[in-house]
Parts: sequence; C-alpha cells; structure tokens
Amino acid sequence: MGRPLRRNLGGCGSMGRIFGDESSRRLLRWAAWSAALAAAWWAFNSLSATPEIPSDSGPPPAVTAPATVTTEVRLDEPDGRLAVVESITDGDTIVVSGGERVRLIGIDAPEPTQDDCYAAEATRFISTLIPPGTRVRLVYDVERVDRYGRTLAYVYRAEDGLFVNAELVARGYAQMLTVPPNVAHADDFLRLQRQARRAGLGLWGACDTTSAAVGFQRSCDPSYPEVCIPPPPPDLDCSDIGHRDFRVVGADPHRFDGNDDGIACET
Repeated sequence: MGRPLRRNLGGCGSMGRIFGDESSRRLLRWAAWSAALAAAWWAFNSLSATPEIPSDSGPPPAVTAPATVTTEVRLDEPDGRLAVVESITDGDTIVVSGGERVRLIGIDAPEPTQDDCYAAEATRFISTLIPPGTRVRLVYDVERVDRYGRTLAYVYRAEDGLFVNAELVARGYAQMLTVPPNVAHADDFLRLQRQARRAGLGLWGACDTTSAAVGFQRSCDPSYPEVCIPPPPPDLDCSDIGHRDFRVVGADPHRFDGNDDGIACET
C-alpha cells in the first residue's frame, strides 16, 4: 500500500515526499491532534467566560445608603389614651385636647418663668418633638393628678412611639425628677441622665449643675441631714448629685459612704 500512495502523490513534487515519509506522517498527526485540542479549549473558555459589559452601559447603579440610625428613645409603649397637643407650656408641661394640662412624669425641665438656664431651649425642643396638632398617647402611673390639677402622664408620640419624657432627658433638655409612687421609669431616666451628663449634652454642658443635687424628688432622706437627697428609688451614686463631703447618719440607703467613716461622697 506504501508504493501506490507514493505513485498517486508523486505528481505533487515535494508534497509526495513529505507524505511518503513515516516521520512526516507522525508529525502531521500530532499537528492535527494539537489543533483539535486547541479548538476544544477555545470552545470551553467561550462557554464559561463571564460576558463583558458593553462599554456604553454606563456606571453601575448606586447603592442606596442605609437610613441614619436615630438616637430617639423608644421604650416599651403600653396602652394609653390618645389625645392631640393643643399647645406647649414649657419643657415638661403641655396642653392637650379640651384644654387638659398634662405634666410629664419623672422629669423636670428648666422653668421659663424663673429664668432658669436652658429653659428656652427645652421649650423649643419639646415643641419640635410634639408641635400643636400632634397625636400623642398618654400613659398613667399610680397617681394620675398632681396637687395643681394637672394630669400626670408618660407621653408617647402616636405616629412612631417616641417616648417624649425619656427623649428630653436623653438629650439633656430635662433632668429626672422621681416623685413616688410614680416610679415606673425611674431607672430608665437615671440611666439616660447619666449618659447625657457624661457627654455634656444640653443643660449639662451649658449650665452650672454642680452646686446642688439635681433631678430628684423634693422629699429628703433622714440619713443625710445636712443635704436634701431622696430615698430610693432610684439608687443614686455620688456622680448623680452635686453634694460632697456631707454627713451620713443611720442606714445610708444609697451607700454614699463607701468606707463607713460617716462622710459621704468624699473629695
């Protein structure tokens, strides 16, 4: 079979000599095998490659930033009575539907009528939280009315549950004022006041709050005869009051006298 093949291809000159040589045939077979392998590799890459983005497609869509985290206070919102704010009296007193005066429980804002430091700022701030026309939820504690005939309530903004009493303390526009038996949120207000005081927010940075105890009920515990500090709750630390180096007699319910030498909050 070798000779007839050479005869048939002999007329092609040099090509006949190439195909007639056994090593040349092996070379041709190797070349054909390499070409087939290259074609298969190219086909595989074409199927698995990620398609290019056309140059005229423009920039990728912008990623929407997450909403800003709010610092507003929202504690558990119990059931209460809905009302509409008619006017703002000051930082801790409002008037709601039908002319009802409402005193916010557990806090004490500076008084504009007494020219207290930060009074105007506190009044403006609560006006931004619950301006006239805002629906609010009034939640009661044990006593519902004070000696002035005002309704005592925790006030929540109805649309989103913002706890207005707590927000005023957290931002430094009011101090805590604990008057038993209305103590449901005394610990919450104390925690928020400590944070605001450490950060120097609001009145804590703008006013002199070091000369006296601030933010507590007006009854005095007999364990501290030289100053007026209320009994618990809440449990107070020396950092919560303005008094220093005062005498302790008896039980010391707040444990101000850490070394039991009869002198509290020593400097």
